[in-house]
Amino acid sequence: MADPFFDRTGTVDLLVGGGIFFELLEPSRVQLQVRTAYLQDTRFGWVVTGEVNTTYLLSMKTAGEIFDEEFRSLCSCQSTGYGLESKANKRTLEENKVLQHFKETAKRDETGRFILRLPFKSEVHELGSTLEMARTRFLSVERRLQRDEKLKLQYVRFMKEYLDMGHMERFREESNVSRDVFYLPHHPVLKLSSLTTKLRVVFDASAKSSSSRSLNDVLMCGPSVQDDLCAILMRFRKYQFVITADVEKMFRQIKIDPSDRDFQRVLWRLAPDEALETYRLTTVTYGTTPASFMATNCLVSLAESSKHTNPEASVIIQRDFYMDDLMSGADTIDECFRLQQRISAILASANLPLRKWCSNSSELLRHIGKSSNDPLFALQIRAEDIVKSLGLSWKPEADEFRFFVQHDPSRARSTKRLLLSDLN
Repeated sequence: MADPFFDRTGTVDLLVGGGIFFELLEPSRVQLQVRTAYLQDTRFGWVVTGEVNTTYLLSMKTAGEIFDEEFRSLCSCQSTGYGLESKANKRTLEENKVLQHFKETAKRDETGRFILRLPFKSEVHELGSTLEMARTRFLSVERRLQRDEKLKLQYVRFMKEYLDMGHMERFREESNVSRDVFYLPHHPVLKLSSLTTKLRVVFDASAKSSSSRSLNDVLMCGPSVQDDLCAILMRFRKYQFVITADVEKMFRQIKIDPSDRDFQRVLWRLAPDEALETYRLTTVTYGTTPASFMATNCLVSLAESSKHTNPEASVIIQRDFYMDDLMSGADTIDECFRLQQRISAILASANLPLRKWCSNSSELLRHIGKSSNDPLFALQIRAEDIVKSLGLSWKPEADEFRFFVQHDPSRARSTKRLLLSDLN
């Protein structure tokens, strides 16, 4: 209620919203030469706190000038936690470099597909030899495959698809050519819940070379360019009609420039009695440090280029994608279907096909239709079916998120970490 005596001095009865003050404070705090005063970091920047003796106000410089000079001195010092060499500042500078690198080097081929350069650090020439390490790792995986025929068939099928789709190319070493190279070891990872690929071959860009440097060590990361997961889910819940989809093989739809492909060499053969051959991965490789940024920033680039011709679809591409997953909607079926068509067309222009379309409306799914070439273009959902969306279990028919927990009765106690593990 309004204070009827706001113009009179009085005691404070109740302080509302005081808790937010402590959420604004950051952990960094620096004592100044004025021993009763401190520099306190906050979410809005640095502030001066503490007490100032009146004698400072009578000196040649004001307290404000003293604090300002000392803060500037701290910021200019390379070795401090607030200067140019601070971890936070380095991360920001690196992210800006990667963004600029993308703008300067990204291009598209005659079909519209993105072709990107890898964002290397200056330490790229410190990479050591990796051929022997990759050979040893491959022979270990090969022995495992020989013991498991089912696993071997899936592994061979995966690698053959990589080669057939042009995502991997056979490479023959030219003589008298010296260049930096990196051989990526690989191994199988099983994901039984996947609707498409139960086995994936993972290429290990964190494997150490002879110099103890990995490929990931010499690649810059890049910033997050998409909305956070919570914001996407909150928006998803406000729509009357919703759609979900994902980009088919998103990373593998984006080419790596030929000049950088020697950093993505792999060893492979179909059988132990064949010669071991060298191949190069031609697309963005999952597990490399900048892979997520490179793929998601292609979506941002598409959104930017279409904001004048398709402003609504541009906004959806910019804010309702999390990695390769789309979760969006509208308040009418017609509007939702129109968005689906426009988003599909924009992404298709860069060879980023959307599939696994799903909705809480059977009528909308009928509008979306089916594809004769892809049985998973649109999911056929029954009343009891559950769809995985952004790691959550979504029941489209009821439009509900659900959690399924398998509790272990033998467990002595439950912690937050264990409960979160059960939910996943």
